[in-house]
Amino acid sequence: MLIEAGIGPKPSKHKQPWDQFIKAHAETLWACEFFTKRVWTRGGPRTAFVLFFIHVESRQVIASTSAIHPHHEWVAHQAKVFLHEAEEQGLKVPSILIRDGDMKFGPEFDRTLRKAGCDPKRIPRGTPVMNAHAERWVRSIKHECLNHFICFSDEHLDYLVEQYLEHYHTERPHQGIGNRLIAPTRAPPASGRIVCRTRLGGVLRSYMRTVA
Repeated sequence: MLIEAGIGPKPSKHKQPWDQFIKAHAETLWACEFFTKRVWTRGGPRTAFVLFFIHVESRQVIASTSAIHPHHEWVAHQAKVFLHEAEEQGLKVPSILIRDGDMKFGPEFDRTLRKAGCDPKRIPRGTPVMNAHAERWVRSIKHECLNHFICFSDEHLDYLVEQYLEHYHTERPHQGIGNRLIAPTRAPPASGRIVCRTRLGGVLRSYMRTVA
């Protein structure tokens, strides 16, 4: 009788599988991670860190400028910048942010997010698959862009990341969202000659039709 009335069985006592959790919260779910790049300076080689945030549903990415020494205050400031950028770009207000247990985050990072209504979720140690969207993006930017360059300053690294983000958002199709562009600048014409657009000396390439 309950089933006929549209009332299903009581909820399972088991925890929600991780993939179901991701799908259920994708609209307002973000993930974050650090990646590194060796930068050559007058004082010798240094390791630069970039903190980025990826929106799970749209795959849109917001990245920080690089830092050689990403102390807790700097990381907390990046949380504020991220929240501001997400609002400026008209993205869904983050409700949950997935992060790993990297000690660089610090308690102020989580407090900054909670003040804005975003709940940081720390994944267990040794489970990078639980932050798969962020891990995959690191692989993309390194394989498609950063591995092709030697950086001679943090400004050089910031420029490479900026150019890759432009390519990633407006020129590169994404299989995870139906082979579409994340933020197309205009609707592509139905016909016309196909041309190649390049960035960074041809390392990044994209193809589009010109108006017939």
